[in-house]
Amino acid sequence: MLSYNHRFRWARYWPMGFVALAVFLFFRSDAETWPLGPIGFWESTFGKGEVLQNRIATLLVFTLGIMEWRVRNNKWRFHRLPYMFPILCASGGIMLLTHSHVGFEPTSEFLIQVSHTTMGLLAIVMACGRWLELRLSPQAAHVAGFIAVSAMSLISAILMFYREPLY
Repeated sequence: MLSYNHRFRWARYWPMGFVALAVFLFFRSDAETWPLGPIGFWESTFGKGEVLQNRIATLLVFTLGIMEWRVRNNKWRFHRLPYMFPILCASGGIMLLTHSHVGFEPTSEFLIQVSHTTMGLLAIVMACGRWLELRLSPQAAHVAGFIAVSAMSLISAILMFYREPLY
């Protein structure tokens, strides 16, 4: 939210938070698999659909951060690059809506599914808000940007308390 105020020039680097999240997810999303766990890269990535989805999501979050950082800091040449953020957000939201966990206790499974569904819907709201921010007049774009940032803040709040049981 601070990036919309020009007094806080340092806040324009907020997309690097996505890069940090991607690094965290790379190491933490599947603790029993490569690089920290005993199950190797090929066996875990292509042997379990859930791990493959997590790896794709991690790559998506990393790409999201790099692309939006380039857009926010005017380090882009293509006029369509700003639209990558809403497209990738919507893709990530759809992935979260279709991502499921099996093998956990029914209560844990339900809580994980509710978290993923909520974050997926908020990611789609964030994508729509950013898309509208790019397309609307400046005054309406400000409102759409606020909606997108609010959705992102809610996702952050969910992630602060999110946890999955270890096998």
